Amino acid sequence: MGVVFWGIRLNGTTMRQLIGGDWSKAKWFFRDLGIAIVFLIASILLLSVVSSAMHLGLPNNVRGFLPHTALEKSLWILLSLTAGICEEIVTRGYLQRQFTALTRSAPAAIVIQGAIFGVAHIYQGWGHVFVIFLLGCMLGGLAQWRKSLRPGIVSHFLQDATAIFQHGM
Repeated sequence: MGVVFWGIRLNGTTMRQLIGGDWSKAKWFFRDLGIAIVFLIASILLLSVVSSAMHLGLPNNVRGFLPHTALEKSLWILLSLTAGICEEIVTRGYLQRQFTALTRSAPAAIVIQGAIFGVAHIYQGWGHVFVIFLLGCMLGGLAQWRKSLRPGIVSHFLQDATAIFQHGM
């Protein structure tokens, strides 16, 4: 995040401009929330099919990260919020914009930031890197379409936060 703050300051961009969108009216918040939920459902369905076709289950090393106690679950929710905000700002906000400027191609930038996002999750194994790469590209497309990170932040947070329920916790 420090590099992002430094980079946007050099360019004269504010964090609000980097994130984009506007929630000053309730209807705009609920619009983005609805988009985030529809995106979340669609991405879970698609990535579940891909994961199933690749015979991927929950990696054993990730299983140990998942919370068990009420305190751990509460902290997991906070961690999920932090990951949703920070990962979206860094990958879809900053890197995607930088790669768009470098390549002069939004699709190329979406693929490059998706690859970085996937590789950043290498601890889950190469098969999962591919699935996370696809998710990163989908989130990149969402950010490009909406000209805002807000729906992606919400969707990312919800996906991470609900992991405590998806895996029988």
